[in-house]
Formats: sequence, structure tokens, C-alpha cells
Amino acid sequence: MSVSDTPGIWQSYLNAFRNYFNISGYAPRKEFWSFTLINVLFHLLLIGGIFIFPPLVIISVLYQLFSLIPVASITVRRFNDAGKSIWTLSLLYIIALGIDFVLPDPSAGAIQFLIGLYILYILIRDTREHPQTTEKATVGAKIIFTLTLISPFLLLILQHFQAISPYEHLKPFCTQLSCDGAGNCTEVSCDEQTGSFCADFSSD
Repeated sequence: MSVSDTPGIWQSYLNAFRNYFNISGYAPRKEFWSFTLINVLFHLLLIGGIFIFPPLVIISVLYQLFSLIPVASITVRRFNDAGKSIWTLSLLYIIALGIDFVLPDPSAGAIQFLIGLYILYILIRDTREHPQTTEKATVGAKIIFTLTLISPFLLLILQHFQAISPYEHLKPFCTQLSCDGAGNCTEVSCDEQTGSFCADFSSD
């Protein structure tokens, strides 16, 4: 698509919703950022309107949910246009979400920041050469797109279950007092098997 063929700002916004689930093809830089500009403005107007007319919060939430998939779809097409695939985007996105489970906060935050910068670099880079004919997305690409969309919800569920220790019922039995002849007492684990789990309750 040449620069002259790129739709205007409003048309770019509408095209994103017309291509709601479309992850095939390409979204030129101007089309992507035109859509992003209007989308952000709508979000800001709705959020600002809540302070004047509180019931607008319902419309704001519905719009955020409704625009979630077009944002993801046009981002994939922008990656395609910049010479990167959905696999690259999905991998970066999942790493950014899941890194909190592996590294402590400062390190995880630094990596997420670098990933964000790299994604931004791809989104603002110019169009790369690609075939004139548009290939349809493969089944694998559609599956990874779906998994990427639902990954935040899966991580929330995982965080919920991590917050609930499977050894909570052992808490009353984890420690016992061990006293010497001088009357000095210390807490020790009941046995070696539960000792590692008892550390979870040491701060309680």
C-alpha cells in the first residue's frame, strides 16, 4: 500500500473496527497511529465525562472492552507491515506479562520497560517490503492470537491461586516450641517434610 492509498484519520479508525478479527494483511504506520490517536481521545473523553456524568462509566467500560480486539488486530497488522510476525508480538507480550512470576520487581520492571521500547520501535518503524498479495493468517497464528488475548486473564487466575497456599491447613502444625534446660525456647519445624512449607508462615 502506497502512502497515497493510506486512509485518512477517521477512515483508519473505522477500518480497524471493520477488520475486527482480521490479523491478515498490513496496517501502514499512518493508519495504525491514526486509529490509536482517535481511540485514545475517545478513552480520555469518556473518562473525563465520568466526573460530569458518573453513569458514563458504563459506556466507558463497554467501549474499552469493545475496542480491545481491534487494538490487538491492528497491532498485529502493523507488525506484519513492519516485517515482524504475530509470533514475535505474542512472545514479547507473554514474556512481559509472565516475567513477574520469575524475577523480583526491579529486574522484572526493567525487562518489561525494554520490551515496551522494542515494541514501540517496531510500531513506529517504516513499512518493509512484503508480497503484493495478502496471505491469510494460518490456524496457528489465529490460535496464538487468541491465547495472547486471554493470557492476562489466565495470569490473573494463576495469581489468585498462588495467593492461596495449598498448605494452609498445615499452618497450625508447622512449628512447635523446643525448650532447653535453661528455659530458652525456640520455634522449630515439626518435621523436615513440612519445614519448607512452614517458611511461608514465618511472617504471620
